[in-house]
Amino acid sequence: MSYRIPLYLLLFAALSVNFTACFHASDGPDDTHDEGFSVEITKENVVGGSTNTTTATSSIEFDHHAKTLSGDITLNGDTADSVSIKTGYAGENDSSATHIVDLTTGTVAGSWVIPTNTVLTDAQNEMAERGQLYLSVMVGTNEILRGQLLTDDVSVTKLSLTAPSGVTTSGTGEIFLTKIDTTDSQSVVAFVHVDGITPTSVHIHDSSITDASANVVYTFEKVTADDSSVWKITGQPTAMTDAQEHTFADGKYYVNVHTAETPAGELQATFPSTGTHGH
Repeated sequence: MSYRIPLYLLLFAALSVNFTACFHASDGPDDTHDEGFSVEITKENVVGGSTNTTTATSSIEFDHHAKTLSGDITLNGDTADSVSIKTGYAGENDSSATHIVDLTTGTVAGSWVIPTNTVLTDAQNEMAERGQLYLSVMVGTNEILRGQLLTDDVSVTKLSLTAPSGVTTSGTGEIFLTKIDTTDSQSVVAFVHVDGITPTSVHIHDSSITDASANVVYTFEKVTADDSSVWKITGQPTAMTDAQEHTFADGKYYVNVHTAETPAGELQATFPSTGTHGH
């Protein structure tokens, strides 16, 4: 004897199978989010510089969905006393910076390894996304090498500050500027370090606007009220509009360190043209 199955039951069964398949396809972790950090570990990235001749290479993986870090660093030169991943933007020199993780010595001479199963907190994961983590190589109490952990959305520009034409100074300085470019927003973070002068103010100006009183883009403030040697953008991270991003990419922005002796600017540096626009 044969039976006919009603059509509506066949359709219901087919839909049930498809629904179950779709549910399980999206259930569970997505393993497609691993990405390597761009890390340039050099003595020049140390705030104030370093005279050590040690060099380093690294391979660091970051999964921002699983919030995990893995990888290693290899040193060529001096033997380090410690290698750590710490919190801080490029140019941020905070002795109390949080240690995210201390690397352990590897099996190969000069190698240091991120411990297995290193997982970031939500706050640390957000820091990783905006370039606020860095590798620090220490010998004793001296940092000899440093490198920011940067995703594709983050870039760092470091410039030396020099006297503009016609100005004589004994001062020196440098600026570290971090640019964070995501799909829906752009922002900047910057630190200026000076030596040998006492700034009265620090600004980033737009050279395409000739009126000096109207071309200030970002105003800086002292990181510590009683220390005139380190400055940061007020309220950073600070938004960068599309128009500002285009002007920055065209090489029209410059940093200016003003002093009582040279109000127009004793130390300056112009950001190079990048030739690319974020939006």
